[in-house]
Amino acid sequence: MANQRLIYGFYAVNARLWQNPKSITELYVQEGKNDARTRDVLEKAANENVRVHFAIAGALATAIALNAGAAYTYALRTLEAVDAQR
Repeated sequence: MANQRLIYGFYAVNARLWQNPKSITELYVQEGKNDARTRDVLEKAANENVRVHFAIAGALATAIALNAGAAYTYALRTLEAVDAQR
């Protein structure tokens, strides 16, 4: 877990998916996003066997805002809890 980093933003994630897809272990996508570019990213992620999670926008914002150590772990656990409730 020490080598994990949070990459966020459509362009950064899309670039990483095309340049170094094996470096992405999980992808979190805002629930309800269904535009063409999101579908393209999801298709590429599926082709590269990247695990995809869908989460509410507030949980994603928290994960990004708290991108540090225990706070990051907390945010991911929050996202996992949301995912488990479905």
